[in-house]
Amino acid sequence: MTPVKKHCIGTGVYNAVAPEQITLGRFTNILAKTTKKIIFPINIPSFMLKIGLGEMSDIVLNGSKICTEKVSNIYDFKYPTLEECLNEIYKKPT
Repeated sequence: MTPVKKHCIGTGVYNAVAPEQITLGRFTNILAKTTKKIIFPINIPSFMLKIGLGEMSDIVLNGSKICTEKVSNIYDFKYPTLEECLNEIYKKPT
């Protein structure tokens, strides 16, 4: 059985994103916990990102709020949270 629900898919733009929105800091914490390793986040001053990325630095610095409602209406995520997904990826073989 596929995760796509059996009904007509509407038209328009769809963002292929999971339902959970997290920050880089939270991602780093979950990854460290899942892999049981120490991970040091890299902190780059915002002015350096603005110089290097220009207007695109806004996405890196402030994030992007993407609505997942349309995708959630047609797709069931097997691992809806980052923690569940990483646990599946890094689980020990039996």
